[in-house]
Amino acid sequence: MKLKHSFEKWLTRKGSVRDETDGGLRPPSLPAPSKAKQRKRTMTKEAQPIIWRTGKKVTLRPHREEDLSTYQRWINDPEINRYLMVTWPMHEGGQRAWLEKTCLSDPDDISVAIWTTEETPRLIGNTSLALDIRKQSATTGTLIGSTDDHSKGYATDAKMLLLDYAFNGRGMRKVTSPILSPNGASQAYATKCGYRHMATIEQEHWRDGRWIDEVRYVVFREEWLPLWEEYKKDL
Repeated sequence: MKLKHSFEKWLTRKGSVRDETDGGLRPPSLPAPSKAKQRKRTMTKEAQPIIWRTGKKVTLRPHREEDLSTYQRWINDPEINRYLMVTWPMHEGGQRAWLEKTCLSDPDDISVAIWTTEETPRLIGNTSLALDIRKQSATTGTLIGSTDDHSKGYATDAKMLLLDYAFNGRGMRKVTSPILSPNGASQAYATKCGYRHMATIEQEHWRDGRWIDEVRYVVFREEWLPLWEEYKKDL
């Protein structure tokens, strides 16, 4: 009994209090985290990825130096670049020059990386927005780097985020997307984002031994806003 009282007295000094409901002792409250642990938590937060915009399926992030080789691989893949304006070999120096130009943070010439919102996010593409302030118009372009990630809604999500910035963030009145006519997938997702076919430029690009048309899709702010109001309900 004397030993028990001595133990209770020791616990009381350590911060425990008697629990009147069962006659026992409650353990002392946990001490505040040490400064070292607090610094560790802060470092962990700072190490989190920098995200510019977040959508349903993707996030838009600034480009990183370590992703240079991934972009170069995509742009040299014939399965991917067949519908791009760039079809010539892209060497490391050329890809680096593109990255350096992109990272100049020109407010009227924007390019960002597209990442999935999966538990383990993946870099899957990039998208760009070129603004003409005088005309209050802009042009967009999007690249999804692997055919395995096509037709999954990633490009649609990325485009809606970019259009939100163009219309609601920068006051643009219309946005245009040039698309090679055989690229039905791009035309389909442009339509989902509120675009409509505006013009066809016949025999504009040489591909696979023949001249093909370029189609211009356009979306106006007043036509797009109702679509955005519905779309953002799930964000």
